[in-house]
Order: sequence, then structure tokens, then C-alpha cells
Amino acid sequence: MNRRSLQFCVDIDNVLALTDEVMRRIIADFTRGKVSLGREDIVTFNYYECRDPRGNRITKADWKRVHERFSAPASLMSVRPVPGAVRAIRELIKRGTVHLVTSRLPEARKPTIDWLARHRFPDSCDLHFLKHGEKHAALKRFTAAVEDDYDQAVAYATIGETPCYLIRHPWNRSRARLPVITWVDGWPELMKELRKQ
Repeated sequence: MNRRSLQFCVDIDNVLALTDEVMRRIIADFTRGKVSLGREDIVTFNYYECRDPRGNRITKADWKRVHERFSAPASLMSVRPVPGAVRAIRELIKRGTVHLVTSRLPEARKPTIDWLARHRFPDSCDLHFLKHGEKHAALKRFTAAVEDDYDQAVAYATIGETPCYLIRHPWNRSRARLPVITWVDGWPELMKELRKQ
């Protein structure tokens, strides 16, 4: 395959951005400290299904409001990049086209663009806002996709016929190991794999 024809599809939250730490902070603020989730408490992709050490959790309705607060510019701009992510995307953009994808709410579009610029991600990346669970169907087949959402990774690999790399996090760690998904611990390991493409 021509190197310039390589197509990489990379999720933003918890792949390029350390979103989880901000989301947990917003949940604690929203509940006035009644729900205090640690990173290891996020055992499923849906925050409203997770309980803190005292057994407290938010409701699905609460999650909608938390997600809205997360979409505010101040919240989004407080998210730190994942170590090594900017350097990795710069390397990938030299090898092909990078599609950044997210299921963030539409109102998060401008703050997301501003965040990417602030942290010096290449502005030549394509940016796609899609509904949760639809990334594999809305976009074309890729050379490789990178995700933190187990179900989306499986959909990329099976329905979308795209090799998918899943970054290990507490919310996907206990899911079944499937041969169609390659598990990685972070960008250094991931780049070793992607350089083989």
C-alpha cells in the first residue's frame, strides 16, 4: 500500500486526551462530593453504571447533565493530552491521513478544535463528530483504528473490517480478549504496532 494512502482513525477521549480525570472531577462537583469515583472505579464505559468505594453512583439522567458540563469550553480546555499523543499524531500524519473521531456533544466542537490547536496537534487532521457506537459505520475502512471503547473497537474490527488497537483502561480491562483486537498499554507500544502498517 502506498504510504500516503494510509488512513488512521483515532478516538480523542482517553486516547489523545486524559478525559477520565476531568469527567470524574465534574461528577464529584456535580454531586457535591457524594459520588467520588477513582480511576479504578470506572469498570464500564458508562459512568452511570460505576460505583465509588462507598457504593454511590450517578443516575443516567445525571450523566446527561455531567456530559453537558464536560462540553463547556472551560471543562474541555482543562483536559490534558495523553503523554506521547501529540508526537505520535505528528508522526502518523507524515505517513498518511489521520482522522480524529469523537462522540462528544455538538456544542463541544469549537472547544475541541481550540484544544487540539492549543496542544499543537497537526491542523491537517480530519475531525469527525459522530454518535456513540457509529464510528465504524459512518466512516470508511481504515488502515488502523485506535479506541478505548471496547464495543466500538469490536465493531471496527468486525463490521468495519478495520484492524483496531484498544488502549487498556479500567473500563475495558476485564472484557473478553478477541483475536480481532490488539490490546496496547499506551502510545509507545501502539506506535511500534502502527509503524508496521
